Amino acid sequence: MRKQKQPGHNIGRSRPSIAYELKYRKTLQSLVAEMRADIQKVLEEYQRKHVYDASSPLRMIFSKLRDKWYIRFEKVGRVLAQWFAEATDKRTKKQISRKMKEVGWTLSPNYNSTDKTLILEIINNNIELIKTIPQQYLHNLQKVVTQAFIEGGNMGKITKVIEHIGTVANNRAALIARDQTNKATQQLAAVNAKAFGATKGRWIHVPGKYSSRRTHIAMDKKVFLLDEGLYDSSVGRNVKPGELIYCNCQFEVLLPGFDD
Repeated sequence: MRKQKQPGHNIGRSRPSIAYELKYRKTLQSLVAEMRADIQKVLEEYQRKHVYDASSPLRMIFSKLRDKWYIRFEKVGRVLAQWFAEATDKRTKKQISRKMKEVGWTLSPNYNSTDKTLILEIINNNIELIKTIPQQYLHNLQKVVTQAFIEGGNMGKITKVIEHIGTVANNRAALIARDQTNKATQQLAAVNAKAFGATKGRWIHVPGKYSSRRTHIAMDKKVFLLDEGLYDSSVGRNVKPGELIYCNCQFEVLLPGFDD
């Protein structure tokens, strides 16, 4: 008869999916590229037909561009955010369940409405973040392009501005994809661990170019309540792994009865 493996003190961490992050980032950056090309075409057409003056239709052009690309990003964002939240939840559930079985934990998970509520929250938060990409892009671009036309700037100069602001938008898309992938993974890992009765985790500081906060380095290996997190003096409140921007921190689940 096969001997059942005895439960250990923890079941490890849930790492974010690099594949999900890559798909998220590529989807947004492809959309940014479409927007840049469209704006370039529209402004080139404008330059051929108009000399800038106070009555020119440039403001109307940017108004139409905002209407078009705000709607486009929101539409794509809704589909992307729903896929991302549901796929991350499914992946995290499988990870936690598999690890529980590996340590011989036989209790079935007890899910409640918190799981569905969190998924909706993740979807809505990601949609709002995705919508900021065209908002910031077009806001910054309109100011610079308008001034360039007033000063008689050529299209070559304006093209460089479009490319520069497009690079900023690409960087923002990458940041959103990276931050949200880790944040959602840690949030869903906590909910799924609690469904198995876990209440505590051990903080794991994951260093990075922007993520090595002094306070988070000090949190490394500290045990915390999954519902509460740890106090971060740099923001004056409790935080959880992956919650703050640029935070790559994770946590390992501590099993009930082994979490002192």
